[in-house]
Amino acid sequence: MKKIQTFLFLGLLFAAIGLQSCSKENEEVEEPIPTAMLINKVSVSNTPSYNYNENRDWDTFSDADMYFYIAYTDGNGYIGDVIYNGANNYVEDVAPGGGIVLTLNNPLRIDLNGSLDFSVALFDYDDFGEDEWMDFSDLIDISSYKVANPPSTINIEGTDGSRFQLEVEYSY
Repeated sequence: MKKIQTFLFLGLLFAAIGLQSCSKENEEVEEPIPTAMLINKVSVSNTPSYNYNENRDWDTFSDADMYFYIAYTDGNGYIGDVIYNGANNYVEDVAPGGGIVLTLNNPLRIDLNGSLDFSVALFDYDDFGEDEWMDFSDLIDISSYKVANPPSTINIEGTDGSRFQLEVEYSY
């Protein structure tokens, strides 16, 4: 009888040890959540070919001279801090419906713990007079990127049909 009890005890002991080691193997490792988004590249395609607000071409004697403008916003008209203003780095004579690419040597940092979201705007640079707003992205909700394994490419439709694309990395 003692032999049976000893074998039963040893069997239960090995079973308990085996179950405990299995449960450790199956535990999931939590992925880190990013604290900042780093924008390395911004591109836009399918840009508006005509200034519908003023019922005319973008420029009188040439095609549009385009640049990006990125700022924090609350989505209700409030424009917060400017993240990037590319007025000094515009691309000349972009064909109607064409696009531009901005590759950054120093990534733009978006704080994912902040209270404001952000938006990307596209402007037509003018030597004389005010630059004209061409299109802007829908609001980019920063809470959507405070997740484990966020995307490295973000595609956003512009309000006037442009297609914006951001290539990003994250810091933790």
